[in-house]
Amino acid sequence: MSETITAREIQAKLDEMLPALPLKGCPTCECMQDYLKELASRTDKAGREVLQTHMVPQPEVHACLGCHPCPPADELTRLMDEVE
Repeated sequence: MSETITAREIQAKLDEMLPALPLKGCPTCECMQDYLKELASRTDKAGREVLQTHMVPQPEVHACLGCHPCPPADELTRLMDEVE
């Protein structure tokens, strides 16, 4: 398993990710929400608190919008590659 991602690292990832999202609907897209869930699984309580402000309840999550490139999907792929 990979190392724990700190709250500071989570914030830095979000600071880089959020301005790169191509569409207004991206924050509630399943791609972004899956990325946030993966980060949450790799951090501590402080990191989850940072993420919580960006996570939405499942009923508000919508399907992938088909962005190309998709920054959250690209980052999720990188995180998953670290596990292998």
